[in-house]
Amino acid sequence: FDDTARTAMASIRQHHDAYAEALGGILGRASVTAPDATIVDGLLADFTSGDATTIATAGHGLEQTLVATHTELLAQLDGIDGSGLIASILVVEARHVTVL
Repeated sequence: FDDTARTAMASIRQHHDAYAEALGGILGRASVTAPDATIVDGLLADFTSGDATTIATAGHGLEQTLVATHTELLAQLDGIDGSGLIASILVVEARHVTVL
């Protein structure tokens, strides 16, 4: 990655760290302990390939999945705290899809 792409990827990573912290704040610390191993294992080779196109493509697919998952989840939530948080995450993830 060039410096611009590296900065963008670091920002996306920081956003995901912030989502985990915010969700943990609503759900409790014990609820957010580790990433889903199935997702991590399925994408690990692509994210560690060293090839910028492969990494960006894997990130794009992951973000699309997260947008779809959070859209579905949003319809199942009651109350504005969780719904507002998921909606705010959803908007940023959609922007990640565009960037990637």
